[in-house]
Amino acid sequence: AVAHLHLNPDDILSDFNVALPVEVFAELEREGEIGSLAENNYSFMGYQGQSIDAWRNIYGPELAQRLKHEGVNLLILAPT
Repeated sequence: AVAHLHLNPDDILSDFNVALPVEVFAELEREGEIGSLAENNYSFMGYQGQSIDAWRNIYGPELAQRLKHEGVNLLILAPT
């Protein structure tokens, strides 16, 4: 599902790899070009209001802890 007020989601709905090229990453993993992909992917809504305090003090540290627990070595930020 895609919910966005400022872009037409048709391309993403027809091919999710436009937003996050998971199939390309999986192919690179199969070919041994990269290590393994993380079991989980995380997505966040863009506009979060005027204050970044919650991201700095709650959401960011929580995400970092989850990624560390999952053994993630590299993070790819893919904006839509």
